[in-house]
Amino acid sequence: PRNKAVYLPNGVDIDFFKPAKSKKRNKIPVILSVGRLEKQKNFETLVNAMKGVNAKLMIVGQGSQKEKLKKLAKKAVKH
Repeated sequence: PRNKAVYLPNGVDIDFFKPAKSKKRNKIPVILSVGRLEKQKNFETLVNAMKGVNAKLMIVGQGSQKEKLKKLAKKAVKH
């Protein structure tokens, strides 16, 4: 029933969460992605898309693709 449904939008409440103030000005941005590490989530494309991007990618999650993504990330860092 509609009176018992709760809408939870994806995203971050930017009025509540603010970037931490840092004394270091030239920090590399961090991109965080959280989810199930499964093939249909396509984290492989995200890792590959980071090539040439001046940012650090952090992926948090568990799943069948975890080891594959670790290898892919190590390979991407070497290049």
